[in-house]
Amino acid sequence: MEVGRFVKLAVNHEVVQMLTDDSKDSCVDVYEEHVEYDHCIYSRLRDLMLKDVGCTVPWLPDKSNICKDYKESKKAFEIYQQNRRNQQDICPNSCLFTNMYFGPPVTGIRSPDFANVGWGVFYFRRDIKMTREYYLYSLLSMAAEIGGYVGLLLGASLVNVGYINNFLLDFCLDKDKSKGLNDSNKLPQTGKSMPTEVAVISNEHKRWI
Repeated sequence: MEVGRFVKLAVNHEVVQMLTDDSKDSCVDVYEEHVEYDHCIYSRLRDLMLKDVGCTVPWLPDKSNICKDYKESKKAFEIYQQNRRNQQDICPNSCLFTNMYFGPPVTGIRSPDFANVGWGVFYFRRDIKMTREYYLYSLLSMAAEIGGYVGLLLGASLVNVGYINNFLLDFCLDKDKSKGLNDSNKLPQTGKSMPTEVAVISNEHKRWI
């Protein structure tokens, strides 16, 4: 900010609440006891810088090992840039976080009475946007929704499944029975014709019988 000028910025807030699940990239609702997300990020950044460079950038809470050499400062700054937004997942992401949006800056020159003073003003909106993630359907409501639409549009329900099953079973069993009866009524077929014998019974035999 320059001396004798002013800057005005509008600031918008958005609070976001995400759902947790068992996936690898899932967020967490609660950190370990007495540990917050900011503390985790600062401590992991410090450990990475001390391990790879031996010193840290000067704006971390721990200022006991600030880099003084230019090359070391550049390397520490690169580590900070690569992890300052948790791009490398050095800490678990919180399911509850805040997004801040800044409007375009309005700049100008101050009056001669304040020519030796720079002035910055932030205008915070009174309302805060809240975004909450939730399940649109549970398994039970999804099944009820599908069953309702099927019953409404097709006139079918789970009761009809039993009727259809019985119909198919009866159809298959009747088909097997009719096939077995047809096979039993068929005579054996051979290439030669069967000889026909005519028995003549005499009157004597008739009387004896």
